[in-house]
Amino acid sequence: MDSIIRPADSRDTAALVRLIASEGSTVLTGDSPLAHDQPTPDGYVAQRMVALAHDGSLLGSSWIARAPWRPDGWFELQVVVDAAQRGQGIGTALVVAAQQLLERQAWRTLQCHVRDGDALALRFAQQHRFSLSQRFFTMVLDVASFDANAFQSVVQTAEAAGFSFFTFAEVAKQPDAACKLYELNRRLAPDLPGNDDSFPTFEEYVHEIIGADWFRSEGQFIVADGERWVGLVGMGFDDAARTMSHEFSAVDRAYRGRRLGMALKVQSALLAQRLKMERIVTGNDSTNTAIVALNHTLGYKEQPGMCKLLRER
Repeated sequence: MDSIIRPADSRDTAALVRLIASEGSTVLTGDSPLAHDQPTPDGYVAQRMVALAHDGSLLGSSWIARAPWRPDGWFELQVVVDAAQRGQGIGTALVVAAQQLLERQAWRTLQCHVRDGDALALRFAQQHRFSLSQRFFTMVLDVASFDANAFQSVVQTAEAAGFSFFTFAEVAKQPDAACKLYELNRRLAPDLPGNDDSFPTFEEYVHEIIGADWFRSEGQFIVADGERWVGLVGMGFDDAARTMSHEFSAVDRAYRGRRLGMALKVQSALLAQRLKMERIVTGNDSTNTAIVALNHTLGYKEQPGMCKLLRER
């Protein structure tokens, strides 16, 4: 289909909201915390193009973005096309437009995601020289069916061994608490499959994580060995959907094998029950067999997830 490609502006906001929310419109998606209608924070690169029919109606959009803590030349790509218009060349035209923007940014690596099982989107990405890098699947815990009594001994055993458990809410007023949470998160993040050594600065972390809509201090579960924080389970909250999500789960390498991760996840499930949430959702790298087995033990069930794809210059 012949379409008009131009930079997005304020005229497109309402139509973009409808398009992105519509069923079947997402072709390629990114993982940046920026929303399409947010102002671009300092240090970010974010540029969106739109495809319009000749009557001015919105057919699709592409978006490139780079957070300031990402390596030089790293970008992510999102492409959405009206489900009724897919297969007519609109997505390809938007990718071409995105590539033209990227050439001005001296890009080296481009990342996107597709839904696992969406063969058309995967083929589209591969046609544009993306290669499969990582496969995630979703695991969901039905909160009402979680049997807390079956796992209380895990927490008790860890406490008997000298470990302490607390939430960020319990220590947030301490002068160094935010710095310690940041350092714990930064230290553990490279151990997660698919992560690299890039991480936000403390100021960016406070803005993008602690200041995020999903963040609550009572949902950040920490385990410590004396004064040393050695494990973290960070939960996100969606009250409207009655859902909590694992945004981050890791234990220091020197402390693995002591069921500390399980103890932290048990406490997150107890919080979900107290808040009368319906489900907890987590995404797992398909190769991370240890965390997958742990989640199965707790009662999580597998569902289709996402595939991460990369394109190198």
